[in-house]
Order: sequence, then C-alpha cells, then structure tokens
Amino acid sequence: MPVSEVQKEKTIEPYPNILYVDTREPPIFMEKIAELCPIPMEAKQLLTGDYVCGNVAIERKTINDFCLSVIGRETEHNGRLFTQSERLGKEFPYHYILVTGTIDECTVNMHRHALLGALASVVAHGITVIFGLNNDDDFVYVLLKLFEKHGLLKMLNSRRKKKKEEPKPQTDVFVGVIN
Repeated sequence: MPVSEVQKEKTIEPYPNILYVDTREPPIFMEKIAELCPIPMEAKQLLTGDYVCGNVAIERKTINDFCLSVIGRETEHNGRLFTQSERLGKEFPYHYILVTGTIDECTVNMHRHALLGALASVVAHGITVIFGLNNDDDFVYVLLKLFEKHGLLKMLNSRRKKKKEEPKPQTDVFVGVIN
C-alpha cells in the first residue's frame, strides 16, 4: 500500500522498528510501554493514530472520548470518530481503536443505541474496535501484543519472572459413582 505524503512526514515509514507515540498521549503510557517494549520509542505529533509502528496504527480512546467523538457536542470532537476511522483505513493496512472502559461506564448523555450504531458503522468500514479494556495496564498489554502479532516486536519483556515449577504433592484421587 502506498504511503501518503502526510504519513511519510508524521511516521517516517522507513523505520518500522520504532514505536511512535503521539505527543498528546498521557506520559504515563510511554513509561508503561517502556517497561515492556523491546524496540525504541519516539514521541511525535501524529496526524493519524496515537501509536504507530510500521504499517500498524492504533487509536486510543476512553469510553467517554469515544462517545464524544461520535456526537460531536464539543467543537474539538465534532464527529471526529468517523474522520479518524477513515484516515486510519486509508493510511494503514492494519488499524485498531482500543477503548478503555465499557459502554455501561459512559457518562456522556447519549442514547445507548446511538453508541452501538456508531460502533457498528466503524466496524463495517473495516476498523477493528476493542472495547472494555479495564485499565491502563490492559491497554498497554493489548497495544504491544497487536504490534507483536504483526511481527513488529520480537517479544515482550515480562514483568513477572517465571516461577520455578515445584513438584506437586502426590495425592490419591478416586473417581466413581456412588449408588
């Protein structure tokens, strides 16, 4: 897929072994990603996506941001979910929207069916949307796993050290039917 001029400026496609993080993302995410990510990261203002590596772009949204980007009540949001989705699909062959929080946690005054309809519309246009990530750690893990699944990360560093398997005590097990 040809790379647009805008993408060349913003993501520097020839260097797929760098994870670009949009400068507008909260700094805590760069810190959490750095703990697990085996490739270099660079903060850069991105036009498309919040996290980009090679031919994969990921947009991060909280559930309330997702709702506001559908209804566009605030000038900065203005129905941007659909323009963001369109841009993701045009500029990157692999594109995702990861949403922290569940539909039931949305505090924006919006009818549930409007939200579900927007979700269906985005998915129908080929964007994979993952809802219900419980916290920042879950988001970071799924983000990096997606890059790993696309072959852009060789492996994630694990925070947990593997426990040495201890031999399990022998127990007698009886399985039967009592009449």
